[in-house]
Amino acid sequence: AIALKPDFAEAHSNLGVTLQEIGRLDEAEASLRQAITLKPDFAEAHYNLGNTLKELGRLDESISAYVDAINLKADFDDAYCNLGLALKPARFNKRDQSLYPVLINLLNTGNFVRPKDMAGAISSLLRLDNLIEDELLHTTAFTDIKEAGRAIKALAQVPLLHQLMRICPLPDLQLEALFVSMRRVLLVGFGQIEASPEIIYFLSTLSLHCFTNEYAYFETEEEAELISVLEATIAERVAQASQPTLSETLILAAYRPLHQYDWSKKLQVLDQLPEVKVRLVEEPLGEDVIAQNIPALSDVDDGVSRKVREQYEESPYPRWVKLAIAPKEKSVAEFCNEAKLQLHSENIKSVFSPSILVAGCGTGQHSIETASRFANCKVTAVDLSRASLAYAQRKTSEL
Repeated sequence: AIALKPDFAEAHSNLGVTLQEIGRLDEAEASLRQAITLKPDFAEAHYNLGNTLKELGRLDESISAYVDAINLKADFDDAYCNLGLALKPARFNKRDQSLYPVLINLLNTGNFVRPKDMAGAISSLLRLDNLIEDELLHTTAFTDIKEAGRAIKALAQVPLLHQLMRICPLPDLQLEALFVSMRRVLLVGFGQIEASPEIIYFLSTLSLHCFTNEYAYFETEEEAELISVLEATIAERVAQASQPTLSETLILAAYRPLHQYDWSKKLQVLDQLPEVKVRLVEEPLGEDVIAQNIPALSDVDDGVSRKVREQYEESPYPRWVKLAIAPKEKSVAEFCNEAKLQLHSENIKSVFSPSILVAGCGTGQHSIETASRFANCKVTAVDLSRASLAYAQRKTSEL
């Protein structure tokens, strides 16, 4: 075809895909680059080039190729999925703010990848941002509310950071130290806070983040005492048919799960922040109702299992917002062939409607991802913890 029509970009791209599949990666790259030279807006060729570069281990170039494909074709689901896979082991060593819009879409749109799988890569990119780099240099210097306010205004200009924090723990100790310090200063200097849009935005992000990371941030005895006072203040106001301020509520939510309080159902002030209200109050309370109706296969008798169950009843783990749903279901045979599994028997490839057991499904990521991966399957998910199963059931129904 190329001999007959040398400028046939689609043929160069398809040749590149075929060369990649048979392992001739350098030739594949050359063909795909030729296709892009002939047709620069050929999104599929950029995507295929990304796949080849990923196979070659050139992750930075692979990521750039996927981003180019997405910029040319905004609804390119396969490109988003493979971009997420390329980001999983990647770490950035130079700043590139042009990646921010695509990464924000990857976090917010669809379920292409588990956010925690690319959190390391995104964190490494964010650390190179001038605004964040400047704040990290002053992490230990936060001593008053004015400094924290200045930092919050700076970080408001980095929406990618906020989007990541709102749905995923941050695997970065310096960033954690920064937010532990800022949270403490905001609590201690609470009376001096002006509830600006930037402050509310930051506090809503921080409250969602701390809920998702199971309140793992370190707190001092002073903070614990101040939180006790704040808990009592809010409870008294609600009891008197009044409402706490939005900043009061969000500061408490950055330290304690709101749904644990009897008065949480009466928090009208959170109507201004629907995402926060849903995630921190409505969904956990809904899970309590779901948990009551989950059937039990048997009693949990042994001591170890009881202790494990108690741990997860208190904290369904992990809390997650998005995950990786396969864009296309596959038969068992297709899956085995693509994974190049060395099977003792080929009989499993003839299973058309697999029944799959996920033993210990936790909060549902494994069971949902498995159900999305295999065609004509039925998945049974079991776990020790009703709280975890309720979370899994809520997310399963949601999806």
